[in-house]
Amino acid sequence: RFASAMTNIAEKYRNTLTIRLGGDEFLLLPQHKSSKEIQHMIDDLKQLCHSRNMKENIGFSYGIEYKTPDTDESISSLLGMADEHLYKMKAEHAKKKEELRRFLLDQYAKTSCKLQGYNKPDNQ
Repeated sequence: RFASAMTNIAEKYRNTLTIRLGGDEFLLLPQHKSSKEIQHMIDDLKQLCHSRNMKENIGFSYGIEYKTPDTDESISSLLGMADEHLYKMKAEHAKKKEELRRFLLDQYAKTSCKLQGYNKPDNQ
């Protein structure tokens, strides 16, 4: 389904190439787009991946880097920098997921203790 969403974005925004790098890695190469247009592309992609059914939602991380006429960076270097941004976002998502997991476990423990008729000691 994500590949289909990427294809839809490439069709909507002309001069945009989508490439599946392998596994769950995709590359979106928009040509002659402003940073604002690229943000619209990302927002549209998020919308296409969103579903009211939580089991069908597709979350994704991404990294963005720009090549402008005055940029001396090679494509390889730009892809490396975009990868760095991607992995920073993945780390942030993992941190938030872990915080949510701990919160839910803590809430479950509190509820479980109350249901059993006693409170969990404060030092645990």
